[in-house]
Amino acid sequence: MERIGRYEILGELGRGGMGVVYRAQDPVIGRTVAIKTIRLEGFTEAEELERLRERLFREARSAGILSHPNIVTIYDIGQEGDTAYIAMEFVNGSTMDGLLKKSGIIAPEQLMRILRETASALDYAHSKGIIHRDIKPANVMVTEAGAVKITDFGVAKITSHQITQTEMLLGTPSYMSPEQIEAKPLDGRADQFALAVMIYELLTGEKPCVADSVVSLLYKIVHEEPAEVHRLNATMNEAVSEVVRKGLAKQSADRYPNCTEFVRSLESALKTCAAWRPQPRGTVQGMQTVISSQARDAVQVPVDTDMDTAGTIATPAPVPPPPPAKELPAPSFTRVRSRHDEEEPRKKPVLAIAAAILVTVLAAAAWWMYGRGASQPVETAVTTPAPVEQAPQPPPAVEERPDSPPVEEPKAAPPAQQPAPVVATPVVTPQRPATPAPVDVQISSTPSGAYVLADQNLEGCTTPCTIPLTAGRHTLRFSLDGHRPAVVAISVPDERVAAVRLDRVAGTVAIRSSPSGAEIYLNGKLQDRRTPAIITLPVGKYKLDLRMAGFKEMEQDIEIRDGVTQTVEVNWQ
Repeated sequence: MERIGRYEILGELGRGGMGVVYRAQDPVIGRTVAIKTIRLEGFTEAEELERLRERLFREARSAGILSHPNIVTIYDIGQEGDTAYIAMEFVNGSTMDGLLKKSGIIAPEQLMRILRETASALDYAHSKGIIHRDIKPANVMVTEAGAVKITDFGVAKITSHQITQTEMLLGTPSYMSPEQIEAKPLDGRADQFALAVMIYELLTGEKPCVADSVVSLLYKIVHEEPAEVHRLNATMNEAVSEVVRKGLAKQSADRYPNCTEFVRSLESALKTCAAWRPQPRGTVQGMQTVISSQARDAVQVPVDTDMDTAGTIATPAPVPPPPPAKELPAPSFTRVRSRHDEEEPRKKPVLAIAAAILVTVLAAAAWWMYGRGASQPVETAVTTPAPVEQAPQPPPAVEERPDSPPVEEPKAAPPAQQPAPVVATPVVTPQRPATPAPVDVQISSTPSGAYVLADQNLEGCTTPCTIPLTAGRHTLRFSLDGHRPAVVAISVPDERVAAVRLDRVAGTVAIRSSPSGAEIYLNGKLQDRRTPAIITLPVGKYKLDLRMAGFKEMEQDIEIRDGVTQTVEVNWQ
């Protein structure tokens, strides 16, 4: 395409689900503009097409009344064939999405400045009755001087209408508010919800709601609460989580009155965090997955702090009772019993009891040293040492002497004191949670042949391939020469298939000559078009030749850089 309306096309700035954005020249006043095209061929009914066209023009005219330093100005609108177009201010800079892809994160000071200017622009538009309806990092641009420029004002409503008609939902639903999904009346707080989604993503590196299908995603946005910010980013606190939670409230009435107050509250909460910093995209998936509730419930909490390395309670095993003492033979001699003889019966039971206790202690020590790794539970038992049976003592024979004094009968020995019973405590062995078996995840890419790594693993596979992954969230990183790297997050076992389309690393060159009609050669190969022409090429260095009959051949070395459009002009006149 060389021209659209009165505008001369200079190059391609980007492509989207609705059409192409061009860099163009307004020949009337010599101003560089951005031309956003919107394809209308998807509507076959003339009545529907006319209604859409009127709505597009009305929305664009409404957005054209906005005059704010942080909003891209709309200059013109028109239609050529089945393509509608909007001419708007050309911004020399990058989108926030581009900044995040380039550097991973945005510095805290710059981030807050961007959020303040974005909130100011949104509140200004809302005061004029204009709702953006598609706030996202790709629609917030940052100039080379660091100023914010919100683009697509007044266009989002019409593009979202066509997206619904053609059943094309290309990423934008992640930032849609619940009332927008449910087709309820909207006000500026719908944009505030989208801004809160963007803030959540900037702080944690993750969108608040993620799903493997559009239907599941829309359901989560309407019904499920996202994880709190401070649980995904350790540099945040609950105050930050509360502010973001209010911005993400399901009911618009529960959100802040306006976007400026929302950002001001966020800034105050962040000041309570010491050295807070945002996280790059994909950080959370690389973290260790929290144990599931089922596995957690299977773990038995120890009842004592005195635990060995195996996790069992150290309890001595019961000791078998000692064998009964043998009966003592009766003395075979006759003598007079003395006091020493009277104390012997008392000492024997005591010695037997002491021996039993000693055996018990030695057995317990042996079990402690060699048997404490036993995992079988021991039944409770009460072990009482058997009393030592004493040999019957016949009355001693007393030699009768006429002059012997009467001998007193010996007193009965007091009963031996029974030792305290030894109670064995059962050994409780905590059950270890069963480790779930890995799930085979089918991984593919377009084009195939990409190398994919799962989480922080050092080894991966080449697509198409299969990787076994345990239950939880995982991050897959794809890389392929000549293509932009891609990161995909999946939740196993809910998601067992991961597919990604890799974009080629390419740039654009716009070639013009005066007079036009020159032949174009790239690396010596004749192209199928003549000047003026716009050519998209893989990143790299090229030798460009322009040849025109009657003029000197022009040669120039050019370098194509990713996402960059450059212009080559030759004037032979």
